[in-house]
Amino acid sequence: MANIELKPARVFEQFAKINQIPRPSKHEEQMIKYLQEFAKARNLDVKVDKTGNVLISKAATKGMEHVPTVVLQSHMDMVCDKLVDVEFDFHKDAIQTYVDGEWLHAKGTTLGADDGIGVALELAILDSDDIKHGPIECLFTRDEETGLTGAFGLEANFMTGKYLINLDSEDEGQIFVSCAGGNSTTATFSLDREQAPEDYFYMEQNKLDLRLSQWNSGKMHNAIPRDGKILFAVPANHKDEVKADWNIFSKNVEDEFHVTDTSMEWSLQSADAALVMPKQVSHNAILALQALDNGPLTNCQDEALAYMVETSSNVASIQTSEDKLVIVSSQRSNVMSNLENMTNTVRACFELA
Repeated sequence: MANIELKPARVFEQFAKINQIPRPSKHEEQMIKYLQEFAKARNLDVKVDKTGNVLISKAATKGMEHVPTVVLQSHMDMVCDKLVDVEFDFHKDAIQTYVDGEWLHAKGTTLGADDGIGVALELAILDSDDIKHGPIECLFTRDEETGLTGAFGLEANFMTGKYLINLDSEDEGQIFVSCAGGNSTTATFSLDREQAPEDYFYMEQNKLDLRLSQWNSGKMHNAIPRDGKILFAVPANHKDEVKADWNIFSKNVEDEFHVTDTSMEWSLQSADAALVMPKQVSHNAILALQALDNGPLTNCQDEALAYMVETSSNVASIQTSEDKLVIVSSQRSNVMSNLENMTNTVRACFELA
């Protein structure tokens, strides 16, 4: 990353350093060590609680000693996802970034700006000697992305400040006073695999069809799937019809999303034979996924916030093993009654299947 191109330079310098450190959720040990060394190199007080949360304290600048202590908070971990054709180990490899116009991107992986940029902001302030401020406590929590276990495990009296500013949001210059709640709903279809009829032809594609064998798409409960693969079987005398339908379907989807998703890739090809799911399991899973709400559902009712999504649901992952098909759907809403209703709707869909 060419830091000279990015402003404020001090923040992006810290962000570049952070992205050299692997930090998957529940595996933030290297990041914890880095924060401790960062503080000690600058003679700043640092401590780590039993959960693994880190607190670095910095005294007020001259003349600001009377200002109340403010806690700045971000989380160390990141969502770890990558393109299917990218070789990358989130436990070992550094995030590779590049600048394209006004945007900073990662090469084939998630960028880690959630919440690496929040961490970088805190470190930039701790590293500065030209910013006037009162007493500061910088809190770095762990494992936000897969359960908020760092926040839930935070020790009592770990901080002294009575004011906390969370640095984990999307829009610069805005202060949020609340956030959406969330649920995850998991459906597991148990199955005994069987041989497909002898006159069936096996195909592999990125969309659903008839007798399912494998379906793998999405990896994280809190991320939108970026790729997927399905292995399915169809009667051999219908394979040309399926290919024709596939070509029409993929072209229609490309036309529908020609503005927002210009780089979609599609593939349909023959595949080796494999055991398939029972016909009823295949049928029920496909219908359940067709029925599931997926995407933004309602916007905020308050006119001043009408641009914000209030309630949404995301089919986050579909994974198959030898004897199970597991579907994870994530619901979000800043109105708790709507969150409960959306979760119950998803649950009902799965139970009916």
